[in-house]
Amino acid sequence: MITLETQIEYALIEIKETNSVKKVIELINEIFENIQFKILLESKVKSVSPFKSYKITQIEDVRFENLEIFTINAKYIIDAFSFFVKKLYENNHYSFQEKNNHLQFLRNYFKIKSEIFNYHNIFDFHSENPFFTLINGQRVTLNYDNLKLTKEQNKYLSDSYDMRYSFYINLSKIVDRIILRLELDSYSFSEIKLTEDGITSLTEFIMAIENNNKYVEVDINNPKLLQDRFGKLFGITGAKFSKKRNNLENGIKIGNHLSKLVDYIQNRYKKK
Repeated sequence: MITLETQIEYALIEIKETNSVKKVIELINEIFENIQFKILLESKVKSVSPFKSYKITQIEDVRFENLEIFTINAKYIIDAFSFFVKKLYENNHYSFQEKNNHLQFLRNYFKIKSEIFNYHNIFDFHSENPFFTLINGQRVTLNYDNLKLTKEQNKYLSDSYDMRYSFYINLSKIVDRIILRLELDSYSFSEIKLTEDGITSLTEFIMAIENNNKYVEVDINNPKLLQDRFGKLFGITGAKFSKKRNNLENGIKIGNHLSKLVDYIQNRYKKK
Protein backbone atom coordinates (compact mmCIF):
# COMPACT_ATOMS: atom_id res chain seq x y z
CA MET A 1 0.00 0.00 0.00
CA ILE A 2 1.33 3.45 -0.96
CA THR A 3 2.02 5.63 2.05
CA LEU A 4 0.68 9.16 2.32
CA GLU A 5 4.23 10.53 2.22
CA THR A 6 4.95 8.74 -1.06
CA GLN A 7 1.64 9.87 -2.55
CA ILE A 8 2.35 13.48 -1.61
CA GLU A 9 5.85 13.34 -3.13
CA TYR A 10 4.47 11.90 -6.37
CA ALA A 11 1.70 14.51 -6.51
CA LEU A 12 4.13 17.39 -5.97
CA ILE A 13 6.26 16.26 -8.91
CA GLU A 14 3.33 15.56 -11.23
CA ILE A 15 1.49 18.82 -10.48
CA LYS A 16 4.59 20.85 -11.37
CA GLU A 17 5.38 18.87 -14.52
CA THR A 18 1.96 18.29 -16.11
CA ASN A 19 0.06 20.74 -18.31
CA SER A 20 -3.25 18.95 -17.76
CA VAL A 21 -5.90 20.67 -15.64
CA LYS A 22 -7.77 17.37 -15.31
CA LYS A 23 -4.64 15.59 -14.04
CA VAL A 24 -4.01 18.22 -11.38
CA ILE A 25 -7.59 17.95 -10.10
CA GLU A 26 -7.32 14.16 -9.92
CA LEU A 27 -4.02 14.28 -8.01
CA ILE A 28 -5.38 16.73 -5.45
CA ASN A 29 -8.66 14.90 -4.96
CA GLU A 30 -6.94 11.55 -4.49
CA ILE A 31 -5.31 12.97 -1.39
CA PHE A 32 -7.87 15.37 0.08
CA GLU A 33 -11.31 14.51 -1.27
CA ASN A 34 -12.26 11.39 0.68
CA ILE A 35 -12.89 11.81 4.38
CA GLN A 36 -13.40 8.85 6.71
CA PHE A 37 -13.20 8.45 10.47
CA LYS A 38 -12.22 5.28 12.28
CA ILE A 39 -14.03 5.02 15.59
CA LEU A 40 -12.75 3.10 18.62
CA LEU A 41 -15.64 2.17 20.93
CA GLU A 42 -15.24 2.32 24.68
CA SER A 43 -16.53 -1.24 25.15
CA LYS A 44 -16.34 -4.30 22.93
CA VAL A 45 -19.53 -5.09 20.99
CA LYS A 46 -20.42 -7.95 18.68
CA SER A 47 -22.69 -5.86 16.47
CA VAL A 48 -23.91 -2.27 16.20
CA SER A 49 -27.55 -1.48 16.80
CA PRO A 50 -29.07 1.59 15.11
CA PHE A 51 -31.10 2.16 18.29
CA LYS A 52 -28.16 2.39 20.70
CA SER A 53 -25.54 5.04 21.38
CA TYR A 54 -21.93 4.18 22.06
CA LYS A 55 -19.25 6.00 23.96
CA ILE A 56 -16.01 6.22 22.02
CA THR A 57 -12.42 6.44 23.12
CA GLN A 58 -10.99 7.75 19.89
CA ILE A 59 -11.98 9.29 16.55
CA GLU A 60 -9.29 9.17 13.89
CA ASP A 61 -9.11 10.68 10.41
CA VAL A 62 -8.03 7.69 8.32
CA ARG A 63 -6.13 9.75 5.76
CA PHE A 64 -4.25 12.06 8.13
CA GLU A 65 -2.92 10.97 11.50
CA ASN A 66 -3.64 14.42 12.91
CA LEU A 67 -4.63 17.88 11.70
CA GLU A 68 -1.06 19.15 11.89
CA ILE A 69 -0.04 16.60 9.26
CA PHE A 70 -2.99 17.73 7.15
CA THR A 71 -1.85 21.36 7.36
CA ILE A 72 1.76 20.58 6.44
CA ASN A 73 0.81 18.51 3.38
CA ALA A 74 -1.86 20.98 2.32
CA LYS A 75 0.78 23.73 2.24
CA TYR A 76 3.03 21.59 0.03
CA ILE A 77 0.19 20.98 -2.43
CA ILE A 78 -0.87 24.64 -2.41
CA ASP A 79 2.69 25.68 -3.32
CA ALA A 80 2.81 23.15 -6.16
CA PHE A 81 -0.62 24.22 -7.39
CA SER A 82 0.47 27.88 -7.39
CA PHE A 83 3.42 26.87 -9.56
CA PHE A 84 1.10 25.01 -11.97
CA VAL A 85 -1.32 27.92 -12.30
CA LYS A 86 1.49 30.41 -12.90
CA LYS A 87 2.95 28.10 -15.55
CA LEU A 88 -0.45 27.90 -17.25
CA TYR A 89 -0.69 31.70 -17.18
CA GLU A 90 2.77 32.05 -18.77
CA ASN A 91 2.20 29.32 -21.41
CA ASN A 92 2.66 30.99 -24.81
CA HIS A 93 1.07 28.06 -26.63
CA TYR A 94 -2.35 28.97 -25.21
CA SER A 95 -4.42 31.86 -26.49
CA PHE A 96 -5.92 34.35 -24.05
CA GLN A 97 -9.28 32.59 -24.35
CA GLU A 98 -7.78 29.14 -23.76
CA LYS A 99 -5.99 30.35 -20.63
CA ASN A 100 -9.13 32.05 -19.41
CA ASN A 101 -11.25 28.93 -19.99
CA HIS A 102 -8.82 26.69 -18.07
CA LEU A 103 -8.53 29.14 -15.18
CA GLN A 104 -12.25 29.82 -14.93
CA PHE A 105 -12.91 26.08 -14.81
CA LEU A 106 -10.32 25.52 -12.07
CA ARG A 107 -11.61 28.38 -9.96
CA ASN A 108 -15.25 27.34 -10.22
CA TYR A 109 -14.44 23.67 -9.66
CA PHE A 110 -12.52 24.20 -6.41
CA LYS A 111 -14.99 26.77 -5.14
CA ILE A 112 -17.85 24.30 -5.60
CA LYS A 113 -15.72 21.49 -4.17
CA SER A 114 -15.07 23.49 -1.01
CA GLU A 115 -18.79 23.66 -0.26
CA ILE A 116 -18.87 19.89 0.28
CA PHE A 117 -16.85 20.50 3.45
CA ASN A 118 -18.46 23.77 4.47
CA TYR A 119 -20.48 22.33 7.32
CA HIS A 120 -21.51 24.72 10.03
CA ASN A 121 -23.90 22.11 11.41
CA ILE A 122 -22.30 19.00 12.88
CA PHE A 123 -25.18 16.87 11.58
CA ASP A 124 -24.34 17.60 7.94
CA PHE A 125 -22.06 15.00 6.39
CA HIS A 126 -21.52 13.25 3.07
CA SER A 127 -24.36 11.16 1.71
CA GLU A 128 -21.89 8.32 2.23
CA ASN A 129 -21.46 7.85 5.95
CA PRO A 130 -17.86 8.69 6.95
CA PHE A 131 -17.86 6.79 10.28
CA PHE A 132 -16.88 3.17 10.78
CA THR A 133 -15.49 0.80 13.41
CA LEU A 134 -13.93 -2.65 13.31
CA ILE A 135 -15.77 -5.57 14.90
CA ASN A 136 -13.98 -8.94 14.73
CA GLY A 137 -11.79 -7.53 11.98
CA GLN A 138 -14.81 -6.49 9.89
CA ARG A 139 -15.57 -2.91 8.93
CA VAL A 140 -18.97 -1.76 10.31
CA THR A 141 -20.57 1.58 9.45
CA LEU A 142 -21.69 3.86 12.28
CA ASN A 143 -24.23 6.66 12.14
CA TYR A 144 -23.55 9.94 13.86
CA ASP A 145 -26.55 9.27 16.11
CA ASN A 146 -24.77 6.13 17.38
CA LEU A 147 -21.88 8.17 18.74
CA LYS A 148 -21.52 9.86 22.11
CA LEU A 149 -18.81 12.34 21.27
CA THR A 150 -17.09 14.50 23.85
CA LYS A 151 -16.75 18.24 23.29
CA GLU A 152 -13.13 17.77 22.19
CA GLN A 153 -14.05 14.96 19.78
CA ASN A 154 -16.81 17.07 18.26
CA LYS A 155 -14.35 19.91 17.76
CA TYR A 156 -11.87 17.57 16.08
CA LEU A 157 -14.61 16.38 13.73
CA SER A 158 -15.65 19.93 12.90
CA ASP A 159 -12.03 21.05 12.40
CA SER A 160 -11.42 18.16 10.00
CA TYR A 161 -14.18 19.44 7.73
CA ASP A 162 -13.33 23.11 8.15
CA MET A 163 -9.71 22.56 7.18
CA ARG A 164 -10.70 20.76 4.00
CA TYR A 165 -13.08 23.60 3.20
CA SER A 166 -10.28 26.13 3.74
CA PHE A 167 -7.91 24.10 1.59
CA TYR A 168 -10.20 23.93 -1.43
CA ILE A 169 -11.38 27.54 -1.14
CA ASN A 170 -7.74 28.60 -0.98
CA LEU A 171 -7.06 26.84 -4.29
CA SER A 172 -9.92 28.77 -5.90
CA LYS A 173 -8.54 32.07 -4.57
CA ILE A 174 -5.10 31.31 -6.02
CA VAL A 175 -6.72 30.94 -9.44
CA ASP A 176 -8.79 34.06 -8.86
CA ARG A 177 -5.66 36.18 -8.51
CA ILE A 178 -4.16 34.76 -11.71
CA ILE A 179 -7.40 35.49 -13.59
CA LEU A 180 -7.17 39.12 -12.48
CA ARG A 181 -3.62 39.29 -13.83
CA LEU A 182 -4.80 37.80 -17.12
CA GLU A 183 -7.58 40.39 -17.37
CA LEU A 184 -5.14 43.22 -16.69
CA ASP A 185 -2.88 41.85 -19.42
CA SER A 186 -5.72 42.01 -21.92
CA TYR A 187 -5.98 45.74 -21.23
CA SER A 188 -2.26 46.42 -21.13
CA PHE A 189 -1.54 44.78 -24.48
CA SER A 190 -4.39 46.29 -26.48
CA GLU A 191 -3.15 47.37 -29.93
CA ILE A 192 -5.62 50.27 -30.11
CA LYS A 193 -5.06 53.16 -27.71
CA LEU A 194 -7.49 56.03 -27.14
CA THR A 195 -6.66 59.49 -25.83
CA GLU A 196 -8.40 60.84 -22.73
CA ASP A 197 -10.92 62.66 -24.94
CA GLY A 198 -11.46 59.44 -26.89
CA ILE A 199 -12.15 57.47 -23.68
CA THR A 200 -14.60 60.13 -22.52
CA SER A 201 -16.39 60.10 -25.86
CA LEU A 202 -16.56 56.28 -25.83
CA THR A 203 -17.94 56.30 -22.27
CA GLU A 204 -20.66 58.74 -23.31
CA PHE A 205 -21.50 56.52 -26.27
CA ILE A 206 -21.72 53.37 -24.12
CA MET A 207 -23.92 55.06 -21.53
CA ALA A 208 -26.18 56.42 -24.26
CA ILE A 209 -27.00 53.06 -25.81
CA GLU A 210 -26.44 50.38 -23.14
CA ASN A 211 -29.89 50.71 -21.59
CA ASN A 212 -31.78 51.24 -24.84
CA ASN A 213 -32.66 47.98 -26.56
CA LYS A 214 -33.43 49.90 -29.74
CA TYR A 215 -29.67 50.05 -30.24
CA VAL A 216 -28.19 47.15 -28.35
CA GLU A 217 -29.31 44.01 -26.54
CA VAL A 218 -27.59 43.91 -23.16
CA ASP A 219 -27.78 41.09 -20.63
CA ILE A 220 -29.77 42.60 -17.76
CA ASN A 221 -27.74 40.50 -15.33
CA ASN A 222 -24.51 42.00 -16.60
CA PRO A 223 -25.11 45.66 -17.54
CA LYS A 224 -21.39 46.41 -17.85
CA LEU A 225 -20.85 43.69 -20.47
CA LEU A 226 -20.66 46.23 -23.29
CA GLN A 227 -18.16 48.31 -21.35
CA ASP A 228 -16.00 45.25 -20.65
CA ARG A 229 -15.86 44.34 -24.33
CA PHE A 230 -14.86 47.86 -25.37
CA GLY A 231 -12.35 47.93 -22.53
CA LYS A 232 -10.56 44.85 -23.82
CA LEU A 233 -10.54 46.22 -27.37
CA PHE A 234 -9.14 49.64 -26.51
CA GLY A 235 -7.10 48.78 -23.40
CA ILE A 236 -9.26 50.67 -20.89
CA THR A 237 -9.58 49.44 -17.32
CA GLY A 238 -12.82 49.37 -15.38
CA ALA A 239 -11.40 51.97 -12.98
CA LYS A 240 -10.85 54.40 -15.87
CA PHE A 241 -14.40 53.89 -17.11
CA SER A 242 -15.77 54.36 -13.59
CA LYS A 243 -14.10 57.76 -13.26
CA LYS A 244 -15.57 58.89 -16.58
CA ARG A 245 -19.00 57.54 -15.67
CA ASN A 246 -18.99 59.33 -12.32
CA ASN A 247 -18.33 62.65 -14.03
CA LEU A 248 -21.23 62.10 -16.42
CA GLU A 249 -23.60 60.88 -13.71
CA ASN A 250 -22.77 63.99 -11.68
CA GLY A 251 -23.85 66.14 -14.63
CA ILE A 252 -20.42 67.29 -15.76
CA LYS A 253 -20.67 68.24 -19.46
CA ILE A 254 -23.14 65.48 -20.38
CA GLY A 255 -22.65 64.36 -23.98
CA ASN A 256 -20.12 67.11 -24.60
CA HIS A 257 -17.56 64.91 -26.36
CA LEU A 258 -20.17 63.13 -28.46
CA SER A 259 -21.46 66.51 -29.61
CA LYS A 260 -17.95 67.49 -30.64
CA LEU A 261 -17.59 64.21 -32.50
CA VAL A 262 -20.81 64.90 -34.43
CA ASP A 263 -19.58 68.40 -35.29
CA TYR A 264 -16.28 66.95 -36.50
CA ILE A 265 -18.05 64.46 -38.78
CA GLN A 266 -20.32 67.17 -40.21
CA ASN A 267 -17.49 69.63 -40.80
CA ARG A 268 -15.35 66.99 -42.45
CA TYR A 269 -18.00 66.10 -45.00
CA LYS A 270 -19.03 69.72 -45.57
CA LYS A 271 -15.45 70.41 -46.68
CA LYS A 272 -15.72 67.57 -49.22
